[in-house]
Amino acid sequence: MEKVHAYHIRLDSQKEADKVYAEIAAGLPFADAVERYSRAGDRNHGGALGWIDRHGRQDHWSRALAFVQPPNRVSRPFRSPQTSDIVYWEILLVDARETGYQPVESESVRYRASNAIARQKLQERFHKLLEGRRKVAAIRINRRQIQCESC
Repeated sequence: MEKVHAYHIRLDSQKEADKVYAEIAAGLPFADAVERYSRAGDRNHGGALGWIDRHGRQDHWSRALAFVQPPNRVSRPFRSPQTSDIVYWEILLVDARETGYQPVESESVRYRASNAIARQKLQERFHKLLEGRRKVAAIRINRRQIQCESC
């Protein structure tokens, strides 16, 4: 299980997003930038996206991007996907990340475990075949074919 706690600022244009990003880089606190500039409905809540579970329902594309954002570093502005006439720019801040284990019964665990077992069996079979071939191999060196000045 992996989850992140994130905040965002939604802006109307690249020019505005670049300006806000520059102000944050110059020292403007992220929370102040949210309050001052964000166009999102969660502006009054500090732009909080809350805890986002990697395997939970992702109801917004920007939430999935939060998982590639390093903690405590403000993202560069990025444009929303063009899915309608509404286009906006976002800036993300992930302030916490929790990494854990997936449930044993999950499809991901089953796939990775079966893959690891298959790989191990394949390596064992390969080494067994290689050892068998080494035992029956007859290696003879024709010293007359070796051209060595010190021989």
